[in-house]
Formats: sequence, C-alpha cells, structure tokens
Amino acid sequence: MRLSSCVILAAVVALAGCRGQTSSEPPIVPFRGMHEMPRYDVQERGGYFEDGRTMRPEIEGTVAREMEVDSQIDTGLDPEGNYVLSVPTAVVERGGGLEALLRRGQQRYDIYCAPCHSELGDGNGMVSQRAAALGVTFQAANLTDPGFQHMPDGRLYLTIANGVRTMPAYRAQIPVQDRWAIVAYVRALQVARGDAAGATADADNDQLPAGADGCPDQAEDRDGFADLDGCPDADNDEDGLADATDACPLSAGDAAHGGCAGRVSLDATDPTIVRLGATIKFENGRDTLKDTSIAILDEIRAFLVAHPEVVRVSIEGHTDDRGAASVNQTLSERRARVVLQWLVEHGVAGERLQSAGFGSTHPRSDNGTPEGRQANRRVELRVLPPPATEVPAAAAGPGGV
Repeated sequence: MRLSSCVILAAVVALAGCRGQTSSEPPIVPFRGMHEMPRYDVQERGGYFEDGRTMRPEIEGTVAREMEVDSQIDTGLDPEGNYVLSVPTAVVERGGGLEALLRRGQQRYDIYCAPCHSELGDGNGMVSQRAAALGVTFQAANLTDPGFQHMPDGRLYLTIANGVRTMPAYRAQIPVQDRWAIVAYVRALQVARGDAAGATADADNDQLPAGADGCPDQAEDRDGFADLDGCPDADNDEDGLADATDACPLSAGDAAHGGCAGRVSLDATDPTIVRLGATIKFENGRDTLKDTSIAILDEIRAFLVAHPEVVRVSIEGHTDDRGAASVNQTLSERRARVVLQWLVEHGVAGERLQSAGFGSTHPRSDNGTPEGRQANRRVELRVLPPPATEVPAAAAGPGGV
C-alpha cells in the first residue's frame, strides 16, 4: 500500500514538473501519419496522394454517416437535373403520413418563415411590418401568389436550403425532412387561400388535411393507389376497367389479361421460374420500393391469386458486387422481405411465400460493366415444390408403426 502510494506521488510530481516545459522531441501520438498531416485549403495541391489532389471524391458505394442517400430528396432535383415536381413519397412516409408531415411543417413554418411571410403566407409578417414602420424598403414574398402556386416543389425546397435574394439560406438550421415538411405546408396554405386553420382541417376524416385534399368532402378510399390526393378512385389505373372487375387495379392493362399487362408468367421451359416483364426497383442502397415498382408487384399479386396451383414461391434478392459482402447480403435479404410483405398486405397468403437473400453470390451478368451490375441488382421469384405430406402411421402399409 505504501509502495503504490509512493509511485502515484512520484508520477504526479513528474507530470507537474513538465508543465511549462518545452522539448525538441516530437510528441508521442498513436497515429503519427494523421497527426503530422498538413492542413490544406480548398483546391490546394498537395503531395499526400499520387494525383496531387487534396479534395477527394466520395468512395464509390459509401455514404457519409447521417447523409441522405436519395439524391432527389437531398437536392430537390430529378436524375435529369429538373426540379422535383412534388414532395417525394418517401418523405411523406418518413413523416408518418401527410397529416403528420403537414403539422410538422406548420410548426417549422411558424418558427422560420412566418416572421417574414406571416402565418397566412401573404408576406405581411412582423419583419415586413417593422420594415414598413421604419421606412425601409422590404417586402417578403406573398407565397399564395399564382407564381408560387405553379412553382415545382423542388424549387421551393432549394429556396429554403440556399436562400434567394434577401432571404438567407436555412440549410444549416432546417434539416432535409423539415424543409420538405415546410414545402408541404406552404402548398396546403395555398390551397386553403391563406387560411392556416383550414389548411390542416380534415372534414372527411381521411387523415388528409383540407389543404392537401383534392376532395375535402369525400374520404380517400385507401386502396394503395394515389392515396395522397384525397379522392376515391373507381378506376385506379384508368385503364377503362372498374376496380371491382380489374384483376390488377394498381397497374394499367387490358381486358384480354383481366386488367393486367400480362408481364408475369411461368417460364415456358422451366416452370420453376416466374418470368417478370419489369424490374422491381428500390431506392439506391435501401429497401424502400420505388413507386414504379407497384405496377409489377400488382401483377405478381394477380398472378398468384389466379394460380393457386403455385403453392409456394421463394422471393430472392440479389445485388451486384460493389461494397462489402456482408452489407450486400443484408440488403438483398431486406429487399426480398419487403416484396414479401407487400404481397401479404395486398392479399397473398403468407404461408405461400418465403424470402431469401443471396447478396452478390449469384450474378446474372458481368459485374465489370454498369449494365451488368444493373442486371445483377434484382429480385426474382422461384416456384417451390409443395410441402411434403406426412403419411399417417396406420396407412403406411404392412409393418407400419
């Protein structure tokens, strides 16, 4: 006990004696390369990398922590560089539905936007009023004007993020999800003609506030097709066949195929393979279905309903070989489960389905080309043999037990 106390005291004295002292020896650090790496300014050249560039592009197949992986949600632009026309469906889903998203948007709007644009969106907020009282030339934009009503949602989103003219950028203050929530609420204000209370009212009790409800006096029918417009649909896919007689009410088809497009069938040479005439697509790096996938999923559902002899089906996910094998394996499993869940939610018996993921271990094409990698990112359906029927012991024949 006395020895340990002496050691501790000696260490304290030694450390105290180092204070204020200088040394010509380099400090002791665990990773010297990182400690001694010089600081470079933007676009400055350096010798650390062979190409002399200090600014590095993102490593392919990776994203920064907490980074939004959907470029349309993050930038407000579609793949062609045009403004996104409406709030992305994934944003509404993340927000807990349109009603919850609008209420969140109203809260954020009142904090960041109402001081200038007013609670009604008419541009006569307290800042504008104070400017007028001081004789300063300033007038916030009237968000209910027709020019803003016809502006794409993506442009409104980017205006919040980057600012415009006298309006500062709010990128640092308002997260991505909240920017879209504000855009949704601004649209509701416009529809309600500046009536803040009316923008979030829900007279028909379909969980769609009046400001975003195309039919405020008719409840949405919630059938998985255009459920955010607020209007019931007798012919969801507008193919001329009423939903009641349409085998594929979520995807346009023709009468010859019962309202389907006829893109799902058993392979003529291998009846264990379900041929799909379209790809089931997901958001990049995620297990979120793209809207364009609903049509083919609807046809798969109709095929399974029309073919009860197909007793069991395996839904199998695959990826390309980019990224870590473990990540690809998990992603393929999750995507297959999402397809299974969609089919169950739309009327296919769960006992007929099973899901599996194979990562990049079953490539269909060459992973060395973009086209090959795209072909390898897929979900396939395979028919399984019916489960074996156990033979009762009494019927097992002579000698049966």
